Formats: sequence, C-alpha cells, structure tokens
Amino acid sequence: MRLMLSTTLALLFSANVDARLLLIVSQESPVYQEFQQGMLGTLNSVAAEALDLRTADDVDGLDFSPYSAIVVAGVDAAKVVAARNFLDKPVLYTMLPLSSYQWLDAHGMLSPQHKLLYIDQPVGRYLQLVRAAMPDITTIAYLYGETSAFYIDELKKTVDATKLQMIFGDMMGSDKLSSLLKSISADSDVMLLLPDPFFYNRRVVQEVLLASFRYKHPLVVYSESFLKAGAMLALFSTPGQIGRQTAEIVNCLGRPCYGTVMQRSAPKYFSVMVNDVVARQMGMSSKSAEELQQELESIGTSRPR
Repeated sequence: MRLMLSTTLALLFSANVDARLLLIVSQESPVYQEFQQGMLGTLNSVAAEALDLRTADDVDGLDFSPYSAIVVAGVDAAKVVAARNFLDKPVLYTMLPLSSYQWLDAHGMLSPQHKLLYIDQPVGRYLQLVRAAMPDITTIAYLYGETSAFYIDELKKTVDATKLQMIFGDMMGSDKLSSLLKSISADSDVMLLLPDPFFYNRRVVQEVLLASFRYKHPLVVYSESFLKAGAMLALFSTPGQIGRQTAEIVNCLGRPCYGTVMQRSAPKYFSVMVNDVVARQMGMSSKSAEELQQELESIGTSRPR
C-alpha cells in the first residue's frame, strides 16, 4: 500500500529544483509516523516539491531515477535499498542500530555517497548521565553481550574523563548469570546496559532486574520500555528526535551548512527518564529527568563514533 503525502518540501541537494526526495520506511506504524512528523517539521521548504513516501513492501518496480536522494528508515527498508546497490546515489540510512550499519559496511553496500544516522547514543553520554545523577558513585559495571561488546574499547577510552572506574561482565560467556551478577555487584555501584539482542531475552532481563533490586544497584539502560520494567535511568532518542536530525542532514545535502555533515552521525537530540519509584525503593536520590537533560545538553558529548 502506497502512503500519500502532499507536504511541500525544499530539496536542496541538487541544482535541479525538479529533483525529488524518496523516503522509504519499514512499515506503516506509530513509530514511523512519529519519525515522519519529526522529519516533516524540520525539512526546509525553500524549493517546492512533493516528498514521495513509501513502505518497504511498496517499491517493487519503482523507477528510482527521478529521485536525487533517498532516505531509508528502519531495518526492513534498509534491506530493500541495500540490495539494489545504489552506490552512486545519495542515500541516508536512519532509524537503525549501529549493528545494522556494520552489516551493511561488511557486505560492501555503503559508499561515500551514503550517510548514516545511528539510533545508538555516544557512550560518553551514558557516563555523563551516571556522573550527573549519582555524583558519589565510583564504579560502573558494564554488562555486555556479543553485539554490545563493540562498545568496550570506546568505554575504556571515555571513562577516564569522568573519574569513574569500570568493570566488565561478559553475559554471553557466563554459564550462570546469577553468579556473574553477584560477583559484578560486589565490586561496583551501578550497572549499565547498552543495546544488544541478547537483552531481548525475557529471562536475561528478569535476572538483571532482580540483581539490581537485590543488591541495590541502579540500572542504567537505553530504552523507555526497559525503564518501565524496573531500571532507574534511561537515555535514548525518540523516533521524532531522529526524524528531526534526519531532516537537518537532508537540508544540508548539496549546499554549505554551518558545521560538518558527517558521513556517520550519532543522535544529537535525546531524552532522559528517571524511574522515581525505583529510585525511592533503592534509597537513591537523583535529580529530575528535566534537570539531568539540561545538564547533559549543557555539557555536550564526545565526538560521535
């Protein structure tokens, strides 16, 4: 089913004002509707041209030649576009985890014409959040799986600037998670999880949350749903925030912009949430989500990966 959109947009990535922009989203859902709203609210409207919006299952037989650039949102949409090998056409991949971009790169599906906007936060932002919310803690336990092991080197490079210490727990390499969590908790004050498919397992999540409550160790996570399940702090970017930054990148394609449009970018806009109920149960005092958000925005973050 084709999604129709009559919004007038400015397409400044070509000298041809008749050029068109194609947006392919993985599916029609509230998540991608929020992304589209964030994008449409920020796109430049100097040149009047219609945005062609399609879902991943509605591009078979489509003539891509009229489009000066393609924005690809989500895993299913990325698979469709990557399979066509548009190595000579500007493509912006967005609404994907870093692991998906690594797969595209490993299979030779990316070129200098392609730009990437991760949904993964810079790891330094999480460390700054911990420092701002709990200034008295000294040691963070980073629990990782096969995918999130990627962040270990960056965490080691970043942690020195925060005056924190880190210990690392390999969740995939542990025969008994409860024993690992007990050992980790004895040597740390806070537990940190970053995006990894291993944490989609309900049993794993339950064990981590149980350990957090049992040992009174706040859990810092990367999603609102994880926070609602019992974590204390969450840091993430909403689909609308990713859509806003996507539009800013599109607006800069083909014309001078203040600053640099990087080939690979981490989220600029983000949200902080605090589970006040969990904080009280643990006897922890934390600043409000609004205060933490403002503090992190004023600090800034380390350069994106």
